[in-house]
Amino acid sequence: MANKWISEMSLPTSIANIFVARNITTAKEALSLTEFELMELLDVVGWPSLGIGKTQFCLKLSLLASLLASYGGLDGRVIYIDVDSKFSSRNMIEIGLKSSQEILHMEGMAK
Repeated sequence: MANKWISEMSLPTSIANIFVARNITTAKEALSLTEFELMELLDVVGWPSLGIGKTQFCLKLSLLASLLASYGGLDGRVIYIDVDSKFSSRNMIEIGLKSSQEILHMEGMAK
């Protein structure tokens, strides 16, 4: 999944265009950025065009980063800081099922 093309990730066009303009074409390249590089790239602080979908975007990135490398993830660990109390493990699983249903149905993967 980390080798998935940015253009295949159902990101808002404005965000996908920013990645592509900076030669970031795969999820792995995007996830390899530090949080500060990602924030700077997307100009998250005060970027009104990010608008709707911030939580889903962060959940998707968290999912990609935490999946095992053998399943296309980065085999990493994620700390999700939720200052708005919008985190939902159910939403995380739903996002995962939409993008990699066969992986999350494997025993223990949804945990």
